[in-house]
Amino acid sequence: MVLFLHVSIAVASLLSATYVLLLPSNRALEISQVLIGLTIGSGTLLVLLSPAYLIQACISGTVYALFALLMTIVAHKRLASVHIAANKE
Repeated sequence: MVLFLHVSIAVASLLSATYVLLLPSNRALEISQVLIGLTIGSGTLLVLLSPAYLIQACISGTVYALFALLMTIVAHKRLASVHIAANKE
């Protein structure tokens, strides 16, 4: 059950990160960040429940986290530049 929840949250997180990259907004950024945190948290729980998969989980989790965080950071910078441009006008 935890694995299904973890995978569902991870997929939703990647979809959210993609959405926020395409259409950045403060709310979408917050949702994306929460989903990234929930994915990392549920992944940590899975490793604690099944430590035999620690190396595989760490590699997969690191790749996921870097990818999702990169998209969120780019979206954050795009949103900041939009706010700066709006304030200059």
